[in-house]
Amino acid sequence: MKNINVPLALLAFFGLGFAIQAAAWAQKHDEHHHHGGHHATDDQARPHLGADLKTIMIELGRNMDSISRALWAEDFHAISESARAIANHPHVSGNELVRIKGTLGNDFSSFVAADKQVHDAAIKLSAAAKTHKVDTSVDALSELQSGCVSCHTSFRARLTQRRE
Repeated sequence: MKNINVPLALLAFFGLGFAIQAAAWAQKHDEHHHHGGHHATDDQARPHLGADLKTIMIELGRNMDSISRALWAEDFHAISESARAIANHPHVSGNELVRIKGTLGNDFSSFVAADKQVHDAAIKLSAAAKTHKVDTSVDALSELQSGCVSCHTSFRARLTQRRE
């Protein structure tokens, strides 16, 4: 039987869920701004370029992998920067957003809420790393991973089905 790097596989799995969640939240964030709304959060600096979901997911997986490696090395600056990169990843394209909304239907609002939870957990991890405490950082990472797994459980199968 083939050996699988379990931590790396889990990080890739978590990264996929997070990117999908973040995409929905990002669009809601944009729609809010285009309709005169204003969020007083630090995520306003997020790039507003449409990106392919797969590209976003690959980068999020790299960021999660970086967090894991940095945690073992107690490189708190790298943990904080990678967590912030997760929170501030590019948005999905408009076409991809239409596909996500169409696929999820009435569950889209739950998807947006899950994305916001993961986004907030990434911000929390970034802040926790700045305390230079391993236990605080691990707790925040666990919260981020839980949010990713929750989203995957709820939405991944539907969003990754082959398009016809």
